[in-house]
Amino acid sequence: MFKNNYEKINYYSEIIFVVLLLIEGFLQTSCYTFGHKIISFVLWPMVFVGIIPLLFNVYNYKGYLKDKKNILLIIFCFSFFVSTLLMYKYGIYNNIRTQIFLIFQLFVLYLYNKNFDIKKYENLLKICLIIFLIGTITLSSISIIHLITGYSKINLQNDAPDIVYGFTWGRLFGAYWDPNIASVLCCVSLPIIADFYKKAKNILFKILFVLFGIIQFLYIVFSDSRTGIICLTICISSYFLLKFIKYILINNIKIFKLCLIKYILVFIIIVGISFSAPIIVKKTYNLCVVKLNEIKAETKKNDTNYCSLDDTVKPIDEGTIKRGYDLKDISNRRFDIWKSGIDIWKKNILFGVSRANISSYAKEKMPDTYIVNNSQMTFKSMHNLYIDIIVSQGLFGFIPFIAFAILSVINIFRNLRNIYLKSEYVSMLLVIIFVVSTATLVMTEIIYVDSPNSTIFWLSLGFLNYLTLTNTSNKNVVNKGL
Repeated sequence: MFKNNYEKINYYSEIIFVVLLLIEGFLQTSCYTFGHKIISFVLWPMVFVGIIPLLFNVYNYKGYLKDKKNILLIIFCFSFFVSTLLMYKYGIYNNIRTQIFLIFQLFVLYLYNKNFDIKKYENLLKICLIIFLIGTITLSSISIIHLITGYSKINLQNDAPDIVYGFTWGRLFGAYWDPNIASVLCCVSLPIIADFYKKAKNILFKILFVLFGIIQFLYIVFSDSRTGIICLTICISSYFLLKFIKYILINNIKIFKLCLIKYILVFIIIVGISFSAPIIVKKTYNLCVVKLNEIKAETKKNDTNYCSLDDTVKPIDEGTIKRGYDLKDISNRRFDIWKSGIDIWKKNILFGVSRANISSYAKEKMPDTYIVNNSQMTFKSMHNLYIDIIVSQGLFGFIPFIAFAILSVINIFRNLRNIYLKSEYVSMLLVIIFVVSTATLVMTEIIYVDSPNSTIFWLSLGFLNYLTLTNTSNKNVVNKGL
């Protein structure tokens, strides 16, 4: 129970805030609603409701300052403010917007009141995970329908990525705005589906969750996202590894050298299967499509009523998963973007050029640098979280963020056995963190964006940190088995 009405208001306002934040994130993620006015109808209520738990956390700041990691987050957030002020002449509105979301991520999503019962926060997490699943399953299902029906559409944009729908350029965009972000969303949903499947008692629900998992896997395959394949490999292999570690830690099992070698070999096999499965499915699908196209072409030739002038000759590989543009550069221009970013950072080592003003600064001070001088578009992101941070906020922001990340890893794994005993969600949340963290190497996630991935990441990391601080436990945790 809650100690008073204030705690109840804090708790329920946070639930409403996170649900609205997830909905807003999915509206931004979908190509059907990206940049649409409908987002404002969710955005502003979300901001106003989010102020309530934020004020409660500010009021209880003394308790949070006992955790050194929170002090690092304050320094990091303050460095963003400093960078914005120093570069105000290049623009300020977008930086203010990003700062607001940053504050919500770090000081609402991540911060958990250690006096609250674990069960209350598990209920909050469960609600958010359900909303996350509904969002990803809906968009992925529509995307698979696009694939089946052959739907394709492109809305051309000026100096911005084109908005693409359906199966276009030899890969599945579907209902998502970006197939790489979408494939990471699908990977994040897989451990959630696996845990819900495990807890489901009704056979119909179990079948439903299996179907959900297949839909997400198929989207990753047809999106032809290399990021998706890497994240899928991390997702599946780390899920089994963490379940195994949990079994060992909770049951105090000692591993002998011979047994350890056996388990390492099993893990390597799991990694290999995780990585190769989507590639095999993709190649099998392409072979089937080519064969069907050959049969159709042969049928037309044998049709006495068919005239070759009736339609144009279609390539035999039409409809296969194959990017419709050349990928001579294995990084897909990322190496050039990263080099350009480092060059910009060298001009502003301590405080950076501020997140929203990277391209504006480059156009004025470094007009020949790649992100503003290329044949494609003006790049406003570094496609790598860590380069984004150091370019946006300099060493003043980069050092506290990296220090926070290192301390968080040490804190969680040093207390891993204890937190496993406190909650059944630990393995699933760790997999989510691993997947999203992997994605940050080739895209900007976690901060500077209000995506569902970043929301789930901070909720997961905050809950695990909360488990290391609280002395309460959940009696429902099963101590035996995987």
